[in-house]
Amino acid sequence: GMFLEKKQDEVVARIEERIAAWTFLPPDNGESIQILHYQNGEKYEPHYDYFHDKNNQALGGHRIATVLMYLSDVGKGGETIFPEAEGKLLQPK
Repeated sequence: GMFLEKKQDEVVARIEERIAAWTFLPPDNGESIQILHYQNGEKYEPHYDYFHDKNNQALGGHRIATVLMYLSDVGKGGETIFPEAEGKLLQPK
């Protein structure tokens, strides 16, 4: 994976602006966009998007939102699961 610099080009800036409009949060409150590409069988282990260390807390503290965007679709797999969420959200492809 990699991180995109904030406002590194017009495309990134427009994505950040759309996220800000959707979340009602200023673009400067957001973190750099992280890009991940998974091969067949790879996964991101369940985790919490919050920080224990003082350095990250000083840089803005805990996240209040996480935005997921998918740049492609797959025929099978590729789902995002929130194991601690109440209820189920099914998103048709």
